[in-house]
Amino acid sequence: MIIHQPYTLDKYYKILEVSQTESLQTIRKKYLCLAKIYHPDHQDTSSVEKFQQIQEAYETIKEQKRKKIAA
Repeated sequence: MIIHQPYTLDKYYKILEVSQTESLQTIRKKYLCLAKIYHPDHQDTSSVEKFQQIQEAYETIKEQKRKKIAA
């Protein structure tokens, strides 16, 4: 099992290939696209590690954006 230090928000945005100014809706669309490509069930492009990074990035960005909206 690989344990890594949490990424910075900049790194999470790079993982999802979006800018920090993108709306949560746009980020979600990109997340779904990347998750579909790297999903472990996808035979040609599957990558468990990349899929987990994408999930972690999306969840972190989503929480950060929602906290900004709630504040």
